This record gives sequence, C-alpha cells and structure tokens, in this order.
Amino acid sequence: MFSFSPNDFLACNGTRIGAEYLHGRMQTLRDEIEPVLTKQHPELTAVVSPVYATSNFRSNPNRPRDHACLYFVDRKLKKSAFPRLPQLGIYLHHNAVAIGFYSGWWTSEAMEKALADRKKFRGLVPRKGYRCLAGDIIVESPGRSVLWSPSRLEGVDRSLFVGSILTPEEAAAPRLIDDINGVLADLYALYAVFTGARYQASKSSIVYHVPDPAEAGIVRDALMPVEAELLCDLYRFTALKNFHIEASMLFNLYLCLKTKPFLILAGISGTGKSTVVRLLAEAINGLDKGRARGYRLIPVRPDWNDVRDLLGFENLLTGVFRPGALLRAMCEAEADYLAYRLSDPTYLTSEAVVRALGQKRLRFEHRALDVCGGAGHLTRVLSSLRPPLETDVEPGTVLLDLSFWKLWLAARFTSPGCAPVCC
Repeated sequence: MFSFSPNDFLACNGTRIGAEYLHGRMQTLRDEIEPVLTKQHPELTAVVSPVYATSNFRSNPNRPRDHACLYFVDRKLKKSAFPRLPQLGIYLHHNAVAIGFYSGWWTSEAMEKALADRKKFRGLVPRKGYRCLAGDIIVESPGRSVLWSPSRLEGVDRSLFVGSILTPEEAAAPRLIDDINGVLADLYALYAVFTGARYQASKSSIVYHVPDPAEAGIVRDALMPVEAELLCDLYRFTALKNFHIEASMLFNLYLCLKTKPFLILAGISGTGKSTVVRLLAEAINGLDKGRARGYRLIPVRPDWNDVRDLLGFENLLTGVFRPGALLRAMCEAEADYLAYRLSDPTYLTSEAVVRALGQKRLRFEHRALDVCGGAGHLTRVLSSLRPPLETDVEPGTVLLDLSFWKLWLAARFTSPGCAPVCC
C-alpha cells in the first residue's frame, strides 16, 4: 500500500535528482488511484506534473520542480485553452500533502458567475473538517488553511482549494490510499459544479485564448526560444488580473523595453499606462510585501516642468544636496546591484584580473574602454590604474553601456572620472 515517506518531502528541494524522484513516486501513486477513480467517473483523466517546468507548467529543462502533483481533470476540457482546470488531486510540498479539489484559474468575472448561486453549494462538501485555501495550492504550513464552510465562498476571487492537508506524519499512514479515495469521492460533487461552470464559460465571451506572437505581428526571429512562452504567460497574467489589453500592444511594449529600457507611454488619463507597467513588473519579478518588485511610481504635478522634484536640488543656504524621488530610487537599485556584485565571486575574480593585467598593459597614454561596464565598478578600477595626465584633453577611461541610468550613476558616483557613452 502506498504512503509518503520522509524522503518524499526531502525531495521537494528543486534539484534534478529530487524532481525526477518525485515524478516516479507520483507515477506509482497514479497506478494505485487511477483505476478506481476513472472506473467511477470515466470522464476523468490523470495528469502527473512534469519533472521540469515553470510555475505555469511550461516546459523548461533548466527548472526542476520543487513539488509534485497528481490530479484528475475532464478529458474534453484538457484539450482546451483554459489555464489550470478544475481538478481533483494530490499535491506534495516540502512540509505537507494537500488532497482535495482545486478550482483552477479564473478571472474575477468568471468566478463571480460560477459562485452566483450560493445555495447550490450547501451540502456539497460533507462536514468532515475539510480545510479551505483561497488562493493557489502553495502549502506554507497546514495551519495556514481554515475550516471549510459555504460562507468561505464570499472571499474567493480567482482560485479555491478544499480538502485535507496532512502533515508528513499523517501522510505516512498505511491507509493513505483509502483516505485519498474517500476525500476525492466526497469532493467530486464540488468538482462537478465548477467543471460545469467552466463549460459555460467556454461558451461565453470570457475566453482564455492565448494568441501566438506571430499572429500578433511579432516576427519570431526577433525573439529567443523562451521569449515566445514568456509573452504568452504575460498575456495570460494580465487577463487573470482582469486587465484587458490587445496582444499586439502588449507584445510591442515588451519588444520596446527589450530594445531600449527607456520607454515613454503617451495617452490620456485612465487608459492603463501605469497599470500595464505595474502588471509587467509583477508578472516578471513577483511581489515583495504586496508590491511589485522592480516597480516605483513617482507622481508629478500637472504643471511639472522642473527636474528638481525627480533628481533633487542643492539647498543654497546650507549647501546640502537633497535627492529627489527618482534619484533615491536609482540609488536604491544601484545599492542592490552593488551588493550583488561585491558578493559575487566572479566579480571579485574579474576585478583581480583587471588589476593584474592593467598594471602591465595600461602604462601608456592611450584611453581605456570598458564595454558593457554597467554602473562602472570595473571602470573605477581601470581609472585607478591610469591616473589622469596633464596632456589629457578627454577622460582617460570610457564607459560604454546600454542603460542610461547606470551610466548616470557611474559618471556621478561610482566612477566620476570616466566618459560615459550610451549606445
């Protein structure tokens, strides 16, 4: 009889060996559960999570999964364009096992329609102390969940989990297979309601179609292989956030940022310029304490025509420079970048190599060029190896990079003696 062992939880570590081991264990679990469940409900088909995939189940051989899933979905819906269907499944994480029903991903509008008739949910879930999670099935701890009741539907926005959450000790019980079959049988009625709502959603105007970048006018030769998948994930993410934007506009925005990070969006108020930037930052970088990483909104007055609010100004009475909001944000970004560079062994090695070679090769009056030098850390090393000469008309060290803000910081703080060139 199958049961989870301590090794199963230790394998949830994001390594290749761990991911391959988890995949084999879920295949073994599938062999024991699938015959019973599909005999009772022939429309169900089993799916085992892949060994290597992104969080959106996109194939990625460089990202081993740190958890494992075995779930059952409707055969017909499995072939549709919907992301994450309603499912009955077993979800293994590093500190718990979740067994039960998961609603899949919905837009806020579609979820409201699926839950419109609250009366039909009464009695669908037997009162056996099942737990409820409003959100994705990321089990931080069994205590994070709350007891299920129909009133919990009031707080559901885009996804819902109902079922049992077992500790590693409870998941090692010899009767685990019987418990899994019992939970899935109890929650099948809830699964059927959401599956029926998903069928209705597929016939309405709420469509989860993810367009091909080529269909949106994007030349695939301009994209790396993984970027096409990234664009589709970005489009899906904005749709799940209930933000409507044309695929071609979103894809062109991405390409503009890729070509030149300094981008100007023009338009009347309320068209979503700030929102789409925030969603892109949230989709790519994630959230930190509820805020999108790498995103900073700096408001200005309608009659704004002075850079002092952004970059700062010098108090003529005290002689103290007061930095503006933009300069503070740039310095914070540079501080994170500097902390990474100084803690990165490859940077320390490259600095030592530059110093060793520079002491022999830079003893002449020619200028030094730092290509793609970023914020000028190694440029500062080059400048120190070649002191300024009285015959110098131009700075002796040239810093070349694509990012204007890095060059701005380098010329004023990191390596003031260099000549920055933005290409």
